[in-house]
Amino acid sequence: MRLFFLSMCVLVLQLVSQSTTAAPMTWNHKNADLVTVIEQYSKATGAKFVIDSTVRGKITFFNQQKLDPAEVFDQLSRALAINGFSWIKSKDTYVVRNARSIQRDNMEIFTELPPADPEHMVSFIYKCKFIECSKLSSELRLLTSSYGEVASYSEGNSLIISDFTGNINRIYRTFEKLDTEATSAKNK
Repeated sequence: MRLFFLSMCVLVLQLVSQSTTAAPMTWNHKNADLVTVIEQYSKATGAKFVIDSTVRGKITFFNQQKLDPAEVFDQLSRALAINGFSWIKSKDTYVVRNARSIQRDNMEIFTELPPADPEHMVSFIYKCKFIECSKLSSELRLLTSSYGEVASYSEGNSLIISDFTGNINRIYRTFEKLDTEATSAKNK
């Protein structure tokens, strides 16, 4: 009978802990170690992480209200980007590495504008409509982050941009303003 009671208590505790993973979280850290912050997020949400040995740094978060886990992940992703790191998802695990290394990994490739959040490294293929991609590429290389890269693919008149999602969204807005019929006519 005691064994049954203890088993039921353990089961109830497991169910309670699983049901609270989606609950709002207190997320305040002052000058905290990045790996420690990732570990705390993992414990609170059950998310799995593999962290490269080069991931180091300090970060501070101040939040006046509790945040849902998705908001916390957005902030954590931004903190990684500020420190020059990013993540890729491999099955059900987040792999955290240096942003340059992520570019050489199996990162996501988008042909539609990726969402800005959560912030992470991706590749985006932009099909130029009116301007020759090589001209746009050479003029806009400075818009990427220090970890970003732009390459032109002339046969498809496309640009391949590897950068953080927030920055890709900003670059895309710039492309939309420059890659117009009117701009194209001026350059001829």
